[in-house]
Formats: sequence, structure tokens, C-alpha cells
Amino acid sequence: MSQGASAILGRCAFATVRGLTVHGSGALAGLSGFPQAVEFRGRGGDDHALPAGHEQVVFRRVVRYQESTAPERGGRLDLIGALVRRLDASRRAGYAGACVAVAHRDLEAYAAALDEAQELVRQVDEVIAEGSAARWSREARGGREAGRRRFAFEGRGAGRVLWLHRGTAAEADPALVPEVLRQMAWLDAYALTGVLIFPAARPGSRAVDSDLIAGCRRAKQQEIEGVEAGFRAEFERRLAEIEYEYQAATRAAEPSSPRGDD
Repeated sequence: MSQGASAILGRCAFATVRGLTVHGSGALAGLSGFPQAVEFRGRGGDDHALPAGHEQVVFRRVVRYQESTAPERGGRLDLIGALVRRLDASRRAGYAGACVAVAHRDLEAYAAALDEAQELVRQVDEVIAEGSAARWSREARGGREAGRRRFAFEGRGAGRVLWLHRGTAAEADPALVPEVLRQMAWLDAYALTGVLIFPAARPGSRAVDSDLIAGCRRAKQQEIEGVEAGFRAEFERRLAEIEYEYQAATRAAEPSSPRGDD
């Protein structure tokens, strides 16, 4: 098993049937009680973010969790997944998909997670029909504990989801897709931001290509330089404080001058 595959913490299948049905295992065993984590329709049934026709959309989302039995314990998980368009039971535009959980910003696990999620998408109909994820789950034991978790969704609000699309370069080199997911998550500015990667251009979307990756790397270098500059400024500030304290202590230790006679 590869290092990326061994880092997979949970799996989830979901589909809009009568409402959103979610089946999770492992670290995502409790996600059925928090379907918002894999909700891709906007308020009022807005379906602009859904795949069109036979498209498959790749995504990354971040969720927070707390252990129900120990609220002080918790953390974040990155969901790497894919979804396809489906009609729900009322013949409205809906979707089905699958995702895999890895530790937050475990960048080396993204490629294996995406491969597995895309494979699981082909099994979604069977999983939903069964009403259980047990058939394809490998984390049944861990899932019993994770089922007690409470989840919250990171990256809500306008501007908190980046829309990208596969350009010619990504079609020629599929490895660019997980690499862009890694580069985006590596940036502190986008650590909690959701990402949707469409097969074709959408209004406002940006192509997945080497220019995008190079831009992310430049931005990361700027973040690193900013952190280093902050460390230097803090070091110099503290050094000045120590010097001031030393000078004050030295003056206090000097004997006072004797007074002259009247």
C-alpha cells in the first residue's frame, strides 16, 4: 500500500435522492448527520456548481470535527472527492459523488485520495441502494468511534470556493489536478478554502495549468518571507527590550554619588 493510500482516514458516498443521503465510514462515519459537508446546491436549489451532463467535478473541502464524548478533542479533515450529475426522486437536478478523508493539509495523500474517490464514484449507486457503506469500507472498527463525532463545515460564504477547470495542459497531464489541489491547500491564504475543478471552463473559473501552479508557488514564497520577516521583527523587538532592561539594571546597580557638605 502506498504512503498516500495508508493515510486515508475515511470514505463517504452521497447522492440526492429524497434530500441528500450520505453514507460514511472510518473518520467520516458520523457525516450522515451532517450532510452539509457534501452539499453542492445553493440556497433555493441553485445548481450552478453542479456537473453538467456526463461531467465529473473534482473537489476539496475542509470539515472540522469534535468528539461528542470529549468536546475538547477535535481537528480538521480534508475531503478529496468527485461528483457527477443525477436527477433526484422528483426529477430535479441533483448529483451523486464520493469523497475520501485525509488529515488536514496532508498534501502527499491527495493524489491517492483522489484516485480512490474517483473509483468510488462508480459504486455510489450500489452503496446508496444498499443503505450501507460496509461493503466497500475498510475502516469499520474506527468508524464506530468516529460515528460519535460532530462536524462543522469550513470555508463558508462568498469567495470561499475557488472555481477551476481542466485546461489543455491538465487533459494532457492528469497529475496537474491533484498537484493544484496540493498547491492551493499549501497556501495559508487558501488552507480552508473549497476548490471545485470542472472539466470545462465556467464563468469566472481559471485553467489548471503550469501558470497556476507557478503562481501558487510564488505566493507561498511570499508567505514564507512574510513569516520570516515577522520573526526577525519580533527578534529585534525582544533584543531591544533585553538591552533596555540590562541598561536599567546596570544604572540601578551603580552607587549613588555622595552629597557634598553644606
